[in-house]
Formats: sequence, structure tokens, C-alpha cells
Amino acid sequence: MIDLMDVESVDVNLVAKPDFSNLYGVKVTGTILLAVNQIYIDDSGNNSRYEGSDPAHVESLIHSFAPGIDLTELPPAVIKRKGKTNKPYELVYGFNRLSALMELGLKKYFFTVLEVENESVKWDVQISENEIKPKKENAEIDIKQICVKKINNGFLKNSEDAIRKELKRICPYRKKQSIDRIVQTIITDCNTPKKFQFYSPVKAQQWLDNHSSEEYVIGGYDDERDMYGYLVKEGYQYRFVMNAIRNYAKYGKKSYCIVHVGSPSGKNTIEVKRQQFIDELNEITKHFLMVSNNGIIAWEIMGFLPQIYGVEDWKFLIKDI
Repeated sequence: MIDLMDVESVDVNLVAKPDFSNLYGVKVTGTILLAVNQIYIDDSGNNSRYEGSDPAHVESLIHSFAPGIDLTELPPAVIKRKGKTNKPYELVYGFNRLSALMELGLKKYFFTVLEVENESVKWDVQISENEIKPKKENAEIDIKQICVKKINNGFLKNSEDAIRKELKRICPYRKKQSIDRIVQTIITDCNTPKKFQFYSPVKAQQWLDNHSSEEYVIGGYDDERDMYGYLVKEGYQYRFVMNAIRNYAKYGKKSYCIVHVGSPSGKNTIEVKRQQFIDELNEITKHFLMVSNNGIIAWEIMGFLPQIYGVEDWKFLIKDI
């Protein structure tokens, strides 16, 4: 497993190579580190899959590649193009994989270099490469049970950090949403001390009812403030702004949001995620003002829900970011 940023320092001889010995007219000549802008990519007319690349699969691959690259997994493959061109290589397979890597910001990556006798052989390679052995993904409950056993038998520390680290180690390609669900079920079964609180609309309302020193409204009109209040998660700033614009246009009332963020990872701490939310909303506001005639901003952040146990006061929104 290697970090995405370390790709260019890896010995290409360590990268897995495919075996097309069952096909005639194809030769694997080696593996190279190649700049993506050197590759001709024709997803619509040059892909063995009828509908081209699958956006849902690309999204899944983005999640699986984010923790790092497994060198035992086969890279995409290219062939050399004829004639003079600024893109001397053509992608043969790995359209979904390459799309995911490009989405993650990679400019260079490993590619298997093939020689094929003709177009028919190239198509054979594309079909053969897509024929993988079937396997069934582990159910979340199965993974949970194993981790619970490890905790109960002293092989795994009963802390959220330790549990997440173990899940990333044994399930490096699993989506973050699945990891989060498994972590929460383990925490419940093992009475693991919580490090962070994550919110649904129901949990946010419970916080308002049971802890908040001030009254707020989420998903409705706030009579006291004469504003509309919303619960907003990171990534949904645009939806909040559109609701705020609609409320102001229809009723002449402004809107506020109470914000919560998802689980932290690496350098993306809760604090960093909060600042990113603010930065994104400020960027949206700046663009709005560039095209707005009246210069009115009909939305604001009321604060962030407390999420860090033992650090933040559960009676108040977090406003000092």
C-alpha cells in the first residue's frame, strides 16, 4: 500500500503485471510511469463497456484509492499510437480506474504497455481484462462481529481511534460511509467511550431539546429571530443558499444554518472541516454578489453543533472558528 503522493517514487518493477497468455496477438512489454496528458482517452467509442465508464463505480473507486494504492492490483493499460501526435499512447482498459485517479488529482500513474496485432486483439484484451473472478464482499455485521471479538479478547483497544485504524487496515477499500456505520455498531456493542458526536436531524433536535442553552429552529420559521432555520451538513451549502434565496424572494425573510460535519480523517480534523464549510459558503456568497443587483445576503451561519467530547461545551453552538 503506497500513498497517492508517493507514486512517482515507486519502482515500476513492483507493480503487478497482467497475464494474457490465453490470447493470441498480444504482448506485455512492461510497466511505465506515464503522464495522464500523454494518453488518448476515448471513453465513448473505445471502451468495451456498452455505456462507457460508470460514474457510480468511479465514485466507489475514489473511496477505495483514497487511503493508498495496492501495487498488487493491476494498473490501466496503454498501447502506442501510430504517427506523430501530442498524445503518443492510447488507453486500452482501466477507464474507471484512471477517471478515479484523475479525480484524486494524480497527474502521473503506472500503466501496463501492450503490443497488439490489430483492433480485434485489442477488443479481446478489453473483454478478457473485465472478466474477473466473482467474490462476495463481507457484510458489515460480519466485520463488526470480528472486531467485537478482538476487543473482548484483548487484541484490539476499545477506543474509537483504535477501531477505525483497525478497520482501515483490514478493509482498506471499503467506503467511508460503511466504515462509519460499522464503527458506530461496534461502539454500541462494546460501550466504547465516544470521541465525536455525529448528527442526524433527529439527533440534532435532541441536542436542542436536551442540551442547548438557546432555542433554535431547524427546518422551519424562527419567530424569535424572524428568520428561517436549517440544519446543514458539509457539502450542502448550495442547497441551503438556494432555500435562503427562495425564502427571501417569497417572504422577505432571511435564513440561518446550524452546521455539523462528518467524521475526521488524517489532517481533516473537525476544526478543519468547519473552516472548509465556512470557506465554501463564503465562496458561494462571493459569486452570488457578483451577479446580484441589490447586494443583499439572505443567509448566515448561526454556529456549529458541538461534536468533540471532552473538549466542547454541549450547551452552546460553536461560533469561534
